[in-house]
Amino acid sequence: MTRAEDKGTRPAPGSIGERVPAVRMSADAGDFSGHDPETELTYHVIGLKQLGTAPWRSLNALALTPSSFFDPVFLRAVSGFGGAKDVRLMVVQDPGDDDALKVVWPFFTKSFGIVPPLSVATTFTNHYAPASIPIIAPDEADKAIVTALRGFAELAPVLTIANLPLDCEAAKALFKVLTHWPHGHTVTGQSARPVLRGGTIFSDYAATHWSRGRRNKIRRFTRRLAEMGSIAFRSAGPGNLWEDAAEAFLDLEQSGWKGRAGTAMAANQNARRVIDEIVSRLVPAGLAEIHALMLDDRPIAMLILLRLRGHVMAWKTAYDEAYAKYSPGHVLFAEVTQKLIARGDKLADSCATDAESVADAYWAERMPVGMLHIGLRSGSAGYLGLKLSATRAAALDAARDTHRTLRRWR
Repeated sequence: MTRAEDKGTRPAPGSIGERVPAVRMSADAGDFSGHDPETELTYHVIGLKQLGTAPWRSLNALALTPSSFFDPVFLRAVSGFGGAKDVRLMVVQDPGDDDALKVVWPFFTKSFGIVPPLSVATTFTNHYAPASIPIIAPDEADKAIVTALRGFAELAPVLTIANLPLDCEAAKALFKVLTHWPHGHTVTGQSARPVLRGGTIFSDYAATHWSRGRRNKIRRFTRRLAEMGSIAFRSAGPGNLWEDAAEAFLDLEQSGWKGRAGTAMAANQNARRVIDEIVSRLVPAGLAEIHALMLDDRPIAMLILLRLRGHVMAWKTAYDEAYAKYSPGHVLFAEVTQKLIARGDKLADSCATDAESVADAYWAERMPVGMLHIGLRSGSAGYLGLKLSATRAAALDAARDTHRTLRRWR
C-alpha cells in the first residue's frame, strides 16, 4: 500500500447517491491485509489517520445507516478516551471496482486478563460516542460484512458491538448474515432509549405525546424567563456560524454540577479539543449543530447535535443552574424538537445512557439498544470466547444497574 491519497472529486458532506471514490491507504507497522476468495473482496486493518477523509465520508453518506460518531474528524478527536488508545479501522474494499470502499469499522482489541488470555475485537464506543454503528455500503452488504468478520477472525475469536441500535438498517444486515454464520452470536444488555421519528406534524405530535400539563409548563417557563430579559433561540449551522460557541458551552457546563464534580469538559484538554473540532470543522460542514436558549444575549441552555442524512444524535447538553426552577433545558429541548419535526429529519436519537433524561419527557418512541457478541472461530476458542464475553457483559450490566438503583435511593 502507498501513501494515503484520495482519488476523484470530494462530494459534499452528507450528499446521497454519490459513488464512493477509490482510495489508496498508507501502510504502518501492525497493519495487515487479506483477500476473501469467496466474496472476492479485500480487508485491511489500518490506523485512523491512514484513510482519507473524503472517501470515508462519502461511504458514510450512502451507508445503510449513517454513523455520525464514526465521522473521521469526530472519531479521531474522541478515540483516546475510555482506554481505547489503539483504535484501528477494519476496511473492506472491492478490487474489482477500483478498490471502492465497502466497510469502515472502527475497533480496538482488548484482553479479558484470564488464563489463557482471551482477546476480543471491540467495536469502538465510549462516553462521547454512545452509539456504535459500522459504516456499511448498501450494495452487496452481506458480502462486505462476511469479509469484515473473516478479517476480524485473524485478530480475535470474538467480536463485540456495544451500544448497537438493534433496529437500524446496519444491524438488520448484520443479523441477516448471522443467521447463516457458523460460529454463533448473542445479544446482551438490551434496553430502550428515547428517539424521535420523522413523518409527523408538530402540533399533532405534541397533542398526542405531551400532556396538557407539560405543554402549559413550557409556555409558563418561557413567559417567566421573558419577564427577566430578552429571550431568543440561537442556532449554529453551516450558514450561520457561532465562533464563540465552544467557549460558551464549556463555560456553561463548567458552571454546573459537572464543574463542581470535576467532570466538566473544560477541565480536560482532550475534551476541550473535541468541542473545538465540532465547532470549527463539523458545524461548518453541516455535520453538527449547536442550539441555545439565550437570555439577554447570554446562553442559559445549550444542546449540541450531530447530524448526517437526516439522522440526528443528541450529543451534549448544559444549562445555567441559576435558572433551574424555570427549566431552561426543557424549554430548549421542546423548541429543538419542534425544529427537527418541521425540518423532516428521519430519526433523532437521544443517546441517553442513564435511566432518565430530558428526552424521556418529549420523545415518545423507544429504540432497542444492546451489545452484540459474535463468535469468529470454530472450536473451543470461538465457543468459549463467545460464552465468556456474554457472561462478562451481563455481569457488568447487572453491576451497573445496581449502582444506578443505589444512587437513586440516596
